[in-house]
Amino acid sequence: MAFLVRSFPFLLAAGVAALSSAVRAAPAAAMPEARHLLDAAFQAFLDHQGRWAYTETFYSIAADGKRGPKTVVRFDPSLPFAQQRVLIERNGQPPTEKDLKEWEERQQQYARTQEKRLEKEGQVLVGQEEFQIQIYGEKVTPLIAEAVVVSENETSVTFAIPLRKAGGADQPRYQKHALTARVSKTLHQFEQAELRQLELMRVAAGKYFDGVSSIDFGSPDPRFPTVQVTTRNEVTNKPLFGGPFRSRNVRERSDHRHVTPYEERFGVKIGPVRTIEF
Repeated sequence: MAFLVRSFPFLLAAGVAALSSAVRAAPAAAMPEARHLLDAAFQAFLDHQGRWAYTETFYSIAADGKRGPKTVVRFDPSLPFAQQRVLIERNGQPPTEKDLKEWEERQQQYARTQEKRLEKEGQVLVGQEEFQIQIYGEKVTPLIAEAVVVSENETSVTFAIPLRKAGGADQPRYQKHALTARVSKTLHQFEQAELRQLELMRVAAGKYFDGVSSIDFGSPDPRFPTVQVTTRNEVTNKPLFGGPFRSRNVRERSDHRHVTPYEERFGVKIGPVRTIEF
C-alpha cells in the first residue's frame, strides 16, 4: 500500500464495533466546535502538498524485528520532471549501471506523462473534492464534511472520515477501509492518520487481511504545516501455497526542504500531488 500515499478489506469485527460505538458516543454539540480543526488541518495540508523535497527511505521488517535492506530515493518537485526522482541506494547497495539505466527510462516516461497532463489540464485548482487517497491502486475521496469525532483529549481530536469512490458525488461509498485522522488542538494540523482494512481482499493469488496503515506527521520547518514523515504498513498475506505471514513495510522521509513546484513556472497553480498513497 502506498494521505502510494498513496488498503485492506478485512474482517475487523471488534475494531469496527469499537469505532461505531465511538461515533455514536461523540456528542453532537461538540461537532461544529471541533470540525473547524479538521477543516483547517486539511486545507493547510492541501496548500503545501507537493511543495516538499525530501529523501525517502523504504525498508521491510522481518518477523524477528530485523530491518531489511534499504532503498533510498531523493525527490525534489522543483526540478524538471525527469530529474525529480534520484535513486541513491537500492536494496542496501549503491545502484548498478543497469539499475540507473532502468531508473532513467522510468523517469523519462514519468516526465512525458506529466508534460501531457500539463497540456491537458492547464490551470487546475485542487480542493477537497479533487483530493484522493490511493489504496491498492483504487482511488477514493475522503468526505471531510461528513467526518465525526471519535475521541478527544486535552491536546488533540480524532475524527472518523467516510470515504467515497473517486469520480464524483454519484459514486458509491467505499466500505473496504476505515480512515481516522488525529488533529492537534493548538496547531490545527495533522498528527497522525490511520487506515484499517474492513474486508478480506484478494490480490493476485494471495488473500490479504488484518491490514493497517498509519502516517505520522512531523514539523521539519515550523514556518509550514506538518508533513508526513513516516508511513507504516502491515498486512497478513495468505498465499495460494504455504501458510499466512505478516508483511511489514516502513517509508521514512527526511531532509525536508520547502520548494516551489517546477510546473508553477508554466502558470499552473496546483497542488501537484493530488493523490496520497497509503
